[in-house]
Amino acid sequence: PLFDTQLPEMPNTLWYGDGTKLNLYYKDYDKKQKRMVARTIDVYEVMDACTEVFLGYSFGQENFLTQYDAYRMALETWKVKPYEIVTDNQGGHKTKGAQTFFKKICHLHKTTMPHNGQSKSIESAFGRFQQQVLHKLYNFTGQNVTAVKENSHVNVDLIMVNIERLPTLEEVKEQYIACRNEWNTMDHPTSETGMTRMEMYTSLNSPNAEPLEDYEVADLFKIFSTTSVKYGKDGYCFEIDKKEYRYQVYDESGQVDLNFHMQNVGESFRYRYDPKDMTVIELWRTTATGLVYETDATPKVKIHRATAERDEKDNNFLFTQLRENERARVAHHIASEELLLEESMSEAYTRLIIPRPVGVSK
Repeated sequence: PLFDTQLPEMPNTLWYGDGTKLNLYYKDYDKKQKRMVARTIDVYEVMDACTEVFLGYSFGQENFLTQYDAYRMALETWKVKPYEIVTDNQGGHKTKGAQTFFKKICHLHKTTMPHNGQSKSIESAFGRFQQQVLHKLYNFTGQNVTAVKENSHVNVDLIMVNIERLPTLEEVKEQYIACRNEWNTMDHPTSETGMTRMEMYTSLNSPNAEPLEDYEVADLFKIFSTTSVKYGKDGYCFEIDKKEYRYQVYDESGQVDLNFHMQNVGESFRYRYDPKDMTVIELWRTTATGLVYETDATPKVKIHRATAERDEKDNNFLFTQLRENERARVAHHIASEELLLEESMSEAYTRLIIPRPVGVSK
């Protein structure tokens, strides 16, 4: 038997997220057929269950990246952590990274029951969104094959003879943004006072939801690496999606922090980063009690090999760093001599000559 359920009475009590085909055609060149063809794209949308306001979206096939982008847009735009988020159990929701992410951005994350269309009202809202808004566009693809209404089906002949007049991919994205704005400003179907969806959403808020400051929102979307990376002579280097990132720890003067560098070559750290802002990452050390913040790292400074291509700033950085490297080698040599002296192994106790640092003036 099916349960009778009641939707939330307050915004931000429950958010739904789901990916679906965007029912709008766009034109694209097919290299194999050597002609323009009609295509569609997927979209992942986040919706407030109470008001049916579309809160955030991301174009592309449903996976953790599109989910991340859509929920990030929702939280950055509205600056509130909902009490509960419900998603399906498909796409990227099953990954460990996704599960950790959803635990951070809400108080309770659940997945819908399989084969139960009633358990996620966002699908019903999408259907009405298609019927009431998208179907007015000539490049509407129609709804699914089970749709009964005449305006729910695509005019294939019209599309075929007007492929050249279809919007581009970027234009169809703009169409969708305009359509979702129209949907958000339409009257809510159950409002007794004639309030629009957006008016209802912005005038109320669930006591179970948590308002957020800008810094809190920014912190929510920082992600920990799944594995540790070793800090080496070249600095801290790793790859994300086959793209290499190279970082270094610098001091307040902008030079390499040689104390950190010399003490941590060979040490491993987890890194915490914002996928939308890779200009700084955090290094975290793994300890018996958990992860402990160590320091920040920024992208490595690149120096031109060709002297003629280096400007004054490059030269200042280069020669200052070379002098700092010399001082560090000398300091390391002196510390080694003091240690040997304490252990009665210095030149004063043996016939061996301790080698001096190479490349350092006397």
